[in-house]
Amino acid sequence: MNEIFIPYLLILLGWNDLDPDKTMTVSHELFISEEMCRQAGTEWMENIDADRAARLEKFNAEQIKTEASKFFCIPQRDDIQKHRPLLDDN
Repeated sequence: MNEIFIPYLLILLGWNDLDPDKTMTVSHELFISEEMCRQAGTEWMENIDADRAARLEKFNAEQIKTEASKFFCIPQRDDIQKHRPLLDDN
């Protein structure tokens, strides 16, 4: 059995400053390297900003102006606990 460890977690946060408690959204994806994680986060932010700009051209709503987003690349722990009763010596 092969085990694959994906070490970087990309976390995307989005919210509206007018009502952050009700509008907070979180999504996440795993990446093999920090560079790939940061690249994906940057691309997501560019897409979010482009979408926001397009919506602002169409609708001049205060709610769209107060939207915010941010991303983080978090290294994952590499000391994962495993339960292997048939392989572990007891």
